[in-house]
Amino acid sequence: MREVNGYTYGARSYFTQRKYSGDFSIETEVKNDLTAAACNEILKELKRFKDEKITEDELNLTKNYIAGNFPLQMETPQSIASLIINLRLYDMDEDFYDTYVSDTMQITADDVIETARKYLHPEEISYCLAGNVNEIKEDMKQLGDVEVISV
Repeated sequence: MREVNGYTYGARSYFTQRKYSGDFSIETEVKNDLTAAACNEILKELKRFKDEKITEDELNLTKNYIAGNFPLQMETPQSIASLIINLRLYDMDEDFYDTYVSDTMQITADDVIETARKYLHPEEISYCLAGNVNEIKEDMKQLGDVEVISV
């Protein structure tokens, strides 16, 4: 969305874990007139994750980022306490964090596509948009039913 189309300076995605369920979210900021196009690009990327293996360069870049970022999650007593709470809350192995980086570095492109096929369901996507409804609504109809909620 940034490099190819110039729609945004950044987009991010994340999983929100819960004990029995959770969600996968994607966030970005674009101009009103680019909203539907950006949503189409997001759909295209989600489908690509399910249909095409990521390259070794993409995989290594991601694994190195995760491994390098992990120690930052243990900088304060509060963040350490949160990690310990997660161990108990989600019934994780006691050594989960001891092996996290080495386990991450073992992930393969096959693992990524298998996980994407299991957990990513672009056909079930819901959008939550904020902006000028008069500029967004008609274009978004190409992606499905549109409900406007005023607050």
